[in-house]
Amino acid sequence: MPVINMLNKLACPICRQPIWPNLMCERCQWIGIMRNGRLILHRNDASWESCMAQVEAVNKIDAYAVNATNMPAGYKPVSACVSEAIDINIKMIERIYAKANCNGGVFIDLGGSKGWAAEWLIERGAACGAVLDIDESNLPDARFNIVPICADGYHIPFLDKTFLSCPILERFPL
Repeated sequence: MPVINMLNKLACPICRQPIWPNLMCERCQWIGIMRNGRLILHRNDASWESCMAQVEAVNKIDAYAVNATNMPAGYKPVSACVSEAIDINIKMIERIYAKANCNGGVFIDLGGSKGWAAEWLIERGAACGAVLDIDESNLPDARFNIVPICADGYHIPFLDKTFLSCPILERFPL
């Protein structure tokens, strides 16, 4: 499924009405933006402020770990844990993929960061997908078959029944 078909399925994160092609909701007047090839489709409310507080906390912990000369024994910054978790997480995604019959389907990679799981699914036949992350700087560059979106998983900015009903799991057991 080309990206243009995914864009036709974008929805207002507030009232769930279609917002393509203008990235504006006619019902509630909410406006999304596109910045550096990434869609910014989040609500500006307390839930989004909470997401931003999480991003700030993780960034502070990583900055402390990188700059600290006396880190607690066994501590690793979150960024270092990601590469170690990829092998474990690919095995989990392989099991889910095999059981969920995702071939040719449309998927969303929640908390997808750079989109490695999305790439893995596309290589195995998933036609198109969206990578959704709360940290805009983590998102992958836009590609033919991936839509990078800055939003949160509580208010997914797509019309209902856009994605396969595959199980969702927390991929990084940190």
